[in-house]
Amino acid sequence: MSYLRLSQNEDGGWGHLIGDESDPISSAYALITLSHFDGEFTIGRGVDYLVQQQHSNGGYTSRPDGSGPRPIAYDVPVLADHFALIALNHVISTHPKV
Repeated sequence: MSYLRLSQNEDGGWGHLIGDESDPISSAYALITLSHFDGEFTIGRGVDYLVQQQHSNGGYTSRPDGSGPRPIAYDVPVLADHFALIALNHVISTHPKV
C-alpha cells in the first residue's frame, strides 16, 4: 500500500513504474487495489485522473499491457476501457462518497 501511495503522480494517476507518466491502465490497477484498503484522498485523486482521461465515446487510450516473461507487450486497447470501468466500480462499491 505504501508503494502505491508513494508512486502516485502529481496528476493523480500512476505509471507502469515509479517515474513513468501516468496512464489509465496502470492507474486502474492501482485504484482497484487501493479501493479496498486506502483512504479517500489518494483514491479521489486517482478517480479524478481517470475521469479526465476518458474520451467522449467513453473509452481510454493507454500504453500496451502485458503479462508473463514475453519481451513484447501486446496491445489490446479495450483492456484500458475495461479496467478503468472495473476500477471505478470498485471505488463506488467501497467508497460511495468519493
